[in-house]
Amino acid sequence: MKIIGIDASLTSTGVACLQKDRQKLFLIKTKPKDFNHPIKRYRYIAATVAERCTKELGGSLAGVHWGIEGYAMYRKLGKLTELAEVGGLIKQFMYSLSGNFPITVAPTTLKKFITGKGVGRGKEHILLYCYQKWGIAFKSDDTADAFGIAKLVDAVVYRESTDLYKYERECVDTIINSHPWLKR
Repeated sequence: MKIIGIDASLTSTGVACLQKDRQKLFLIKTKPKDFNHPIKRYRYIAATVAERCTKELGGSLAGVHWGIEGYAMYRKLGKLTELAEVGGLIKQFMYSLSGNFPITVAPTTLKKFITGKGVGRGKEHILLYCYQKWGIAFKSDDTADAFGIAKLVDAVVYRESTDLYKYERECVDTIINSHPWLKR
């Protein structure tokens, strides 16, 4: 089992690489001033995600299943456009290396999978619920989200876990129903 969860961001992309009984979490931090053009920044984020995941999972992403958080509504359309460009590059890199389509997880589905409720829970609640659920004290909500995405992708792909709560099963069903190629 090799699973990747990605919480794409323009400033702090969280990534979780899961492999059997080990996990590696990391952040890719960037600032606009560090790049002389936005495209260079976007490409750096996507390439770094792909390179670090390849390294952490033994040198190849072939056959690895992975998920990425979908886009939330932003007050500024420009930021949403930039995030979509980063997300598109990440998807292209990861698909070309893994051969698997992304499993896109809506922010509300992720929040429900982690907390049991899809709305009304802030970032600080995500950290608390992740600690209570998986016993991991995450340093950032970005890596907590990435880990939650990876755990949800694992539940979707392997569907072996019979110990899911009702709300977790609902999240798995939501993902399967929104990704036709996942239906068996």
